[in-house]
Amino acid sequence: MKAAVNKLGGGRKWSSSVRIPEPGPKQVLVRVVTASPNPIDYKISPMRPGVVAGQDAAGVVEKVGKEVRGLEVGDRVVSHAAGCMAEFVLCNVGCVAKLPENWTFEQAAPLPTAYLSALQGLRDHGKMKEGDKVLVVGASGACGTAGVQLAKALGASEVVGVCSSRNVELVKELGADRVVDYTSETILEVVGDDFFDVVFDSVGGYVAKVRPTMKKGAMYVALNGGAVSWIKSLTGLGGGTEKLMMARFPSRDIRTVIELLDKTGARPHIGHLFKEFNFEEVERAYGMLKSHRTRGNLVLRINAAES
Repeated sequence: MKAAVNKLGGGRKWSSSVRIPEPGPKQVLVRVVTASPNPIDYKISPMRPGVVAGQDAAGVVEKVGKEVRGLEVGDRVVSHAAGCMAEFVLCNVGCVAKLPENWTFEQAAPLPTAYLSALQGLRDHGKMKEGDKVLVVGASGACGTAGVQLAKALGASEVVGVCSSRNVELVKELGADRVVDYTSETILEVVGDDFFDVVFDSVGGYVAKVRPTMKKGAMYVALNGGAVSWIKSLTGLGGGTEKLMMARFPSRDIRTVIELLDKTGARPHIGHLFKEFNFEEVERAYGMLKSHRTRGNLVLRINAAES
């Protein structure tokens, strides 16, 4: 099969002769229709030479392991699985969710990393409740757009997004009640102090800037941070209100995201769809990610929806 394979020292190479794997007892083989690249892909690639790139995909079940229940050949699915930048990928059944007919493969591919990060950041680490006021930093990126949409779906009374001027209208369209243009104003200038119950920082490093705007006991949750931030998160220093998180990928949470977005009628924003699966398009996608200028999610079409 064709695949983009991590190289020693970073980056990827193209191969047209990667062996199609066989599923283990609790795995399914999925024919990948769409895949969504994430920054974590290129961050970990130097440590995983020879491994197919990518982690998020949607497609069709091709084979099932002998102990698999509830999934059948031909099922439309979405999954988090190592090696999604390929025509086929092995998925552990605990990370696979069936895809409803009202979802396209393009819409589904970004769900695992971006949307589970946002769901768990808000619900689990941020302890968000209905009626809370939520700030989303980096509101125009993949995890940020997910944060805006899911905060609304979870019942936030007000969602404020932080982004640059070129993305203000997009963030409003996704559901933000107010938007802070960080190029011309500060969060404190827009909302005042003692305002937010939960801050979801998809960029990282904003805690000092947002602390004056947070209520007493409010939670700050970030996806990126340095050593000091990790120490605070793991030890509870700083009152236990600062959390750094890494997402988990259980199928039940993928199903929860689908249900929440169905409730509001929202779908992931696709900033760019790459319609051909070749090395040039894969490299273009990762190059766009590294520019830190992407809007929403990037999706590559790997195979046709019908075999």
